Amino acid sequence: MIVAAAEWVFMLMIVVLFGSQVLWPVCRGTRLFPIIRREGRLRRELSEVRQEATEIEVEEQITRERERLELERMARAKHKEKDQ
Repeated sequence: MIVAAAEWVFMLMIVVLFGSQVLWPVCRGTRLFPIIRREGRLRRELSEVRQEATEIEVEEQITRERERLELERMARAKHKEKDQ
């Protein structure tokens, strides 16, 4: 009984794999076996690199704003000392 069920599950997996990796791409006019294509992995890697670059840029903006704020505080404190 368990062996028969396992056979059916295995056959179903083969049919799904064949359908998703051969029949569907043929119908859509794309390459076969998209599961092993590098393009998807490379696009994800590119997306990650772009995200890291954006994070670095934002961190730099934060640093510049903090420096600007500190300079402004120092200028106000200096101005306040002059007024007293």
